[in-house]
Amino acid sequence: MNDTVYTSIFKKELQDLVDLKKALGFAYQTEACAFRRIDSFFIENGLSGKCITKELCELWCHKRSHESAANQAARISTFRVFCSYLNDIGLPAYIPPKGFVRKCARYDAHIYTDEELKKFFAAVDRNQSAPGECPYRSEVSVLSDIIPEFVNRHIVYSACSFIGTDSFVSGIHVVLG
Repeated sequence: MNDTVYTSIFKKELQDLVDLKKALGFAYQTEACAFRRIDSFFIENGLSGKCITKELCELWCHKRSHESAANQAARISTFRVFCSYLNDIGLPAYIPPKGFVRKCARYDAHIYTDEELKKFFAAVDRNQSAPGECPYRSEVSVLSDIIPEFVNRHIVYSACSFIGTDSFVSGIHVVLG
């Protein structure tokens, strides 16, 4: 049973596309819910004719302040499927081009030098955060002693695991294996 109800000028086409995809064996529940947002968008923008213009498409594709690039890309992808379907059944619709959303810059890992590690650990050792500001600091002095050492060992272990060999890091010899 499908409890999704569309109310815009494209209500029949939205439902027909969902029915088609389900007939082809796709669950298509998530997409059917995503189509409700598209349906609401058509109503909010007063769409009265069965035509999706480039301007309307760009308005839909515009990044919202609250969404990530991945969410924007997913929203556009759903819209692209609907617009392609409209073209397939003979209705005019501008299809958002692929690559509309820029991919995030690739992160390149930084390998810390011995000097950078010494500065980092010195800063950690100097940290005098108040108990209320840091959940790992408390009035119990044991935690104050354990956490910096835990951080040191974790970072050293992670760095050595990345390199994949026995290493000397900041004067601590770590043997993997």
